[in-house]
Amino acid sequence: MSAQNKMTSDYLWVRHAPIEEGSKVKNHGFHYLYNRAPNNIERLEMVYRSMGKTYDWELEKFRLGKKPVDKGNKKRLFRNIARFAKHPLGYVGWAIGRWQTQSTPRIMMCFLALTWVFIAYEWRNHTSIIKKHD
Repeated sequence: MSAQNKMTSDYLWVRHAPIEEGSKVKNHGFHYLYNRAPNNIERLEMVYRSMGKTYDWELEKFRLGKKPVDKGNKKRLFRNIARFAKHPLGYVGWAIGRWQTQSTPRIMMCFLALTWVFIAYEWRNHTSIIKKHD
């Protein structure tokens, strides 16, 4: 077998199927934009330029066309469900943690602490009433 025949047979063996090449839709990066990134404006401009170049700057074509599916969203959902099943309280703390920045008040934690104190107070009050009746 000559080198040319070997290279041709390897090419036929490794190349992608034509159906796979035609079905890929370009993702421009508009899924889950991170608003607190230092280069947020530059990221938005890059997404806009990518979409504009693809659709010849007629963004109405993008709006009316088929949108790509965010495949990472499915993995993200199952990963979060697994985290919650593994440790529910830890997952809730992790999910609420993004609200606990220096710029926002810690309302949620205060609300949970006050709720716990109220439940403990009512429980003690209820048990003391039961003991008085006995």
